[in-house]
Amino acid sequence: MNTSYSGTSSEVAQPFQFMSIKEVYDAPPEDVSYIVDGLLPSSGTSALIGKPKSGKTTFARQLAVAVAQGNEFLGRKTEKGAVLYLAMEEKQSEIMIHFQQLGLCDSDPVYIRCGAVEKHQAVPMLEASLKAIPGVKLVIIDTMFRFLSVKDSSDYIQVNNALEKLGEMARSSEAHVLTVHHMKKSLTEDPIDAALGSIAISGGVDTYMVIWANGAGVRTFCTQQRYGSNMD
Repeated sequence: MNTSYSGTSSEVAQPFQFMSIKEVYDAPPEDVSYIVDGLLPSSGTSALIGKPKSGKTTFARQLAVAVAQGNEFLGRKTEKGAVLYLAMEEKQSEIMIHFQQLGLCDSDPVYIRCGAVEKHQAVPMLEASLKAIPGVKLVIIDTMFRFLSVKDSSDYIQVNNALEKLGEMARSSEAHVLTVHHMKKSLTEDPIDAALGSIAISGGVDTYMVIWANGAGVRTFCTQQRYGSNMD
């Protein structure tokens, strides 16, 4: 059988390495480590979906404070470490005031970058930052498509490819990368369809989180997770 590529005869394809089912059964179980216990896996990605003023940015900043200080978040243990927060839609002064209100100290390891980014260079620049700043456990990108280089957010392949790059970066750095994103105008019966844009957003992350508020200001939160248990 000819295993060479159609390009040049010197490029010989190597076979995939398969495991027998016995080897799979005998392999030790793979432990999943978490930045937030049972919710946000280390070396993983997540998307936080919500309408404007629904509380998603506050939720993300509370998470940043909890991880930086090693405090519980939603009643769950966190892995303490540094946090990188990329805020592309708000002023630095507003962020400073909000973090002060949330109890963030000037000695806590939270690093903030405000303003627009060059989308074509955003992922490699963030990857370089993760290598330059030690002990980063969490990266928050607010918002998703002000960071990712995607021409059409409704195009499944474009969105999936962009999220794959974030996933590869998370796995190599062992940090969790959370992206904040907008919800559709009307809330669907199935929250997994709530994200504005392609369904690849919900399928391309390890933890998909939706937050919304009713007329009385009561906020509801639910998750769809690749690891751990879904939060109803």
